Amino acid sequence: MSNIVNLNGDEVLSPREVSQDAVNTLKDLLERAESGELVAVSGVFTHKDDCVEYFGAGKIASYSMMGAIYGLIAKINMLMEDGNECQ
Repeated sequence: MSNIVNLNGDEVLSPREVSQDAVNTLKDLLERAESGELVAVSGVFTHKDDCVEYFGAGKIASYSMMGAIYGLIAKINMLMEDGNECQ
């Protein structure tokens, strides 16, 4: 049995928890993009070490995309106010 390593070669000391919800969502988005249904995507993701990044690809420069992002911000704020902040 071989050791599991990160891309930089460091050994992974503990198994990573897989978010099946995240995996299913990404699979669905990939299918929709491959069929031509999605022409742009933007979002935020959190790494195992709680580092957070954002991304955008495709035709993201639109007021509709900005409105959707503001909706996501409102949803995250609501969840945090209800005490659902991830620890």
